Amino acid sequence: MLEAIDKFSEFWCGSGPREELPVAARIRMIEHAERLPYDFAAAFAEENVTMAAASLRVPTLLLSGGQSPNLTQRIVRRLAAVIDGAELRHLPDAGHMLAMTHAAIINPVIAAHIARADELAGVSLAAGQPAAKLVSLAGG
Repeated sequence: MLEAIDKFSEFWCGSGPREELPVAARIRMIEHAERLPYDFAAAFAEENVTMAAASLRVPTLLLSGGQSPNLTQRIVRRLAAVIDGAELRHLPDAGHMLAMTHAAIINPVIAAHIARADELAGVSLAAGQPAAKLVSLAGG
């Protein structure tokens, strides 16, 4: 089981530096390893993902790290290509956990994105309803 956890970790570390996980972290991963095949099966079973992504009409921020697995970098690039107006930020020196490892860089980007989304809140959204009407429909 530890060998499988090591392979899993190696994949998600991407091309970043290889660091062995602490024993406590490996044990926590083993405790949740049973669900991994189900998580992957569910993700791969999704249909019409490209069409669903292309239909998004909300401000979208995509982040990727150059040290992440190539698979995840390809997914982010594809999403950026199909989501109208998506903003893509790529950090060449970051890995899959960039939100934690590069928080000082990422957090201001996320805050600016939220501020921009707030500014756009009065614009018609995906449902075609003005934001004020949507708030009223939601009981707000």
